[in-house]
Amino acid sequence: MNIYWLIPALLLVIVLLGLPYGIDVTEVSVRSSKVTEEVKLAVVSDLHDASYGKDNSRLTALLKEQNPDLILIPGDLFSDDAESRNAMPLLKSLQGYPICFSAGNHEVNTKRLPDIYKELTDAGVHVLDGSACILTVNGQSIQTAGIADRKNQECYSEEDIQGLFHSDGFRILLCHRPNWDKVYEQAQCDLIISGHAHGGHWRLPIVKKGIFAPQQGFMPADTQGLKKLSHSYQFISRGLVRQSYGIIRLYNNPEIGIVHIVPQKERDKC
Repeated sequence: MNIYWLIPALLLVIVLLGLPYGIDVTEVSVRSSKVTEEVKLAVVSDLHDASYGKDNSRLTALLKEQNPDLILIPGDLFSDDAESRNAMPLLKSLQGYPICFSAGNHEVNTKRLPDIYKELTDAGVHVLDGSACILTVNGQSIQTAGIADRKNQECYSEEDIQGLFHSDGFRILLCHRPNWDKVYEQAQCDLIISGHAHGGHWRLPIVKKGIFAPQQGFMPADTQGLKKLSHSYQFISRGLVRQSYGIIRLYNNPEIGIVHIVPQKERDKC
């Protein structure tokens, strides 16, 4: 083979091997003394109104197969135009599951945010914008608070964050941005759920390191997985968007996150 054809052919193979061919289900566990029975959370982030089959049937089936106690959406359910061709059919098919939502940058940047909130509320979704709800799931009290995406974390004061929680049960904060360290240090909660970084969009195979994320630049630190903070945990979802601004994901399958909140055993407290 001519050497001038070998390099493009090799690059094509590398790209084809890295295309997103499925949806990953990423499972992590968080131990807590605030629960006596396991609570299973499903994280659906950064869909950007993508379609996985008619009315998002593939995504619906996958979520129902997981059968979570609570579904959490930390933003960017919709695309830039805020249309709901695929997002709303997904939510309607999941009615019966408790769902909590906080807005990401794509929802906030549209001129339809009040309309989006109404659509979601009418579909039975708990819309959290500087507010919280307390739900009893699997016999456990779970308080979920959410803050809508803003230009930067300085938009939120310590009082804003601390004032969100009023329950002694397990506390969750939905906040779209994964790298708002100042906000998360102020959050008196047990678990933070974020998205936005899309797993670095392109990831280096084998080491699985994200290459770029908004506001974090190249080789970002906060793109995926479970992270231990000083007094809480943070789960960062890689999200479900297929492509961003025409650039497809590579070595970075779309993801549903499953977070198991499990009782803390006595030996774990030592």
